[in-house]
Amino acid sequence: MSFWGSAMEKILLLSSKRELENLINETIGKRGKVIVYRAHRKNLPDNKISLILTDCDYKCRLDKCLKKFLFIYHHNSIPAVILKPVLIKKGADRPGFFFRILNDAGFEAFQKDWLLSLRSSKYYAGLPTFPSPPFSQLSKIIEVQRIIIESDHESFQLKDLAGRVDCSSSWLSVNFGRLAGISLRTFRARERCCRALWQLVSTDKPIKVIALEAGYEPLYFSHLFHRTLGAPPSSLRKLLSYSLRLKNSNA
Repeated sequence: MSFWGSAMEKILLLSSKRELENLINETIGKRGKVIVYRAHRKNLPDNKISLILTDCDYKCRLDKCLKKFLFIYHHNSIPAVILKPVLIKKGADRPGFFFRILNDAGFEAFQKDWLLSLRSSKYYAGLPTFPSPPFSQLSKIIEVQRIIIESDHESFQLKDLAGRVDCSSSWLSVNFGRLAGISLRTFRARERCCRALWQLVSTDKPIKVIALEAGYEPLYFSHLFHRTLGAPPSSLRKLLSYSLRLKNSNA
């Protein structure tokens, strides 16, 4: 029997982007089979799925994000990873991504190997070899994006982020928007709201705790979440609680 067992392990990709499918196939190679799933139905398309990958376009559409997160939560025995593209206003020499683990259900050896493949891929923007001369303006912006996306339980303020890439707060504020095409404030807010949405779906943490972990006072967080995703967190929590009770009653 091979390292992979009697059948090749499979990766489920929740994405409609053909270029991402090609990127993952190139990165994983023959170490796994990628199955693209665009429907987000309740059931898995294959009972041999060992890893779920999904993507993010930073547009924060509640219906789309919620469907993905609910699907991943429903299959929370399977490790899940979210891929997020590098934002560069004028494009890059080649596509790049960051990634963050959403659901750590306990990675086995071959799943860790897949993660290592992602982290060592030429498309992974956390590598020093990713297109952009080290210590250039663009490399600083890319590193700030990586810090915001991949750091756990840290709500970096502007001065903290500037210190991490050795620049002034004013320089970072101006040049992030110029090079990424989106303001640092907006980028950071969307990422925090994305994390908060996942916590609303996957945990029973009080909204106040989720807000404070995101680095906001609860009242401001509720306003920001509503403005970013189109619904206040309290209403969403009630809806999710009702759906869960309904699911359990029908089980």
